[in-house]
Amino acid sequence: MGSREVAVTIPCAICGKCYGLKRVGYEWIASTGVCLPCYRIGAKMPDTQWCFASESVYDPHDPICAKKCPDRKVCRDVLKGRIVLEE
Repeated sequence: MGSREVAVTIPCAICGKCYGLKRVGYEWIASTGVCLPCYRIGAKMPDTQWCFASESVYDPHDPICAKKCPDRKVCRDVLKGRIVLEE
């Protein structure tokens, strides 16, 4: 029997687009299951819809931001410039 290579893809939790394992960390964030294109859209949305990467809303001492928001680490890294959303 010959070896078979299986292409593993992981879908974005928001848009459903699938990403190969090589894209994890570049276009798809493993800790949240959300892709960077969706985060780009989220960063442009009004705070009332999604407060992602909003300097006016982000507060690391607020219990919702600090403990309950699933995007808290990515949000912090975007605001600190560790993750760049621009294409």
